[in-house]
Amino acid sequence: NLQRWSAATVRNLIVEDQRRSCLAVNEVAARLATGEPSASLEYESVLDQMVSTGGIMILCSLIGADDSDTRAHATAALGATISATRAIDEAFQSLYEMTGGAAGHSEKKDGDIVRAIIAGGGCGSSVSQLLLSADNSVASMGCQFLASLVLPLLLDPMGCATLPSQYDCRNDNTGLGACREAALEIASGSCLPALEAAGLCRDPR
Repeated sequence: NLQRWSAATVRNLIVEDQRRSCLAVNEVAARLATGEPSASLEYESVLDQMVSTGGIMILCSLIGADDSDTRAHATAALGATISATRAIDEAFQSLYEMTGGAAGHSEKKDGDIVRAIIAGGGCGSSVSQLLLSADNSVASMGCQFLASLVLPLLLDPMGCATLPSQYDCRNDNTGLGACREAALEIASGSCLPALEAAGLCRDPR
């Protein structure tokens, strides 16, 4: 019960963290647009601590919990962490471009989250069990979670760029490098067969 409550609480905190972080960035942008002096952010995201404190690894372990609600809340919390990190990154990048580099930043931090999920087993057998669930909503949740790990490869034109023959995604510190690493983990582990089985066994509608 405590694990279930904690995972659900973490997801809600992440959603609120995203809202406050983006609002703080927008307030700085609005002040700069009206000619007011630049000021520091009134709120800073706590998502970096999800990696440094082991929060991502704990949530990954809960994907394999016996309780179905705990698994669902943990998966939702991980998905929300990825989504929130990317939304905050975009807000900072927009501020960076608007101010010519005077405020905000252009580096993306979603790669750290994705790699922490990979290290925590978030692309492994626990997720494949979600995909093979007889409950369509559970299988859909697993599909959406895996999709969130690799989505930038489909949306960013650089995701389909031809890579050098000696390229190694593990040495690529960008977000796309992390997404490629996640894609390889999905393809080489138990998740790809589970995805294929789920696709063949379910009504395509």
